[in-house]
Amino acid sequence: VDRLRREHGLTVISAMHDLTLAGIYSDRLVLMHEGHRVANGTAEEVLRPETLAEFYGVSVRVHREPDGTIIVVPSRTIDLR
Repeated sequence: VDRLRREHGLTVISAMHDLTLAGIYSDRLVLMHEGHRVANGTAEEVLRPETLAEFYGVSVRVHREPDGTIIVVPSRTIDLR
C-alpha cells in the first residue's frame, strides 16, 4: 500500500490500533476517543504519554529511535493487593 501511495500520489486512510505502526506509516494521525477527534498532527505531536493517558487511561513510554521512529510501549502497573 505504501509503495502504491508513493508511486501514484494517493491518499490512504487507515484505521490502526497499533500506535507504533500508525506512527511509522502515517504522515498525519488523528486520535479518536468515543467517536470524537481528540488529537491530530504528526506522530510526535499526537503520540504523547500524557495524551494517551488522558483519553485511553493507560500509562505508556514513548521512545524515539535514532532514525526518528516513535515507539509506544504500554507500561504495566501491577497491583499487589
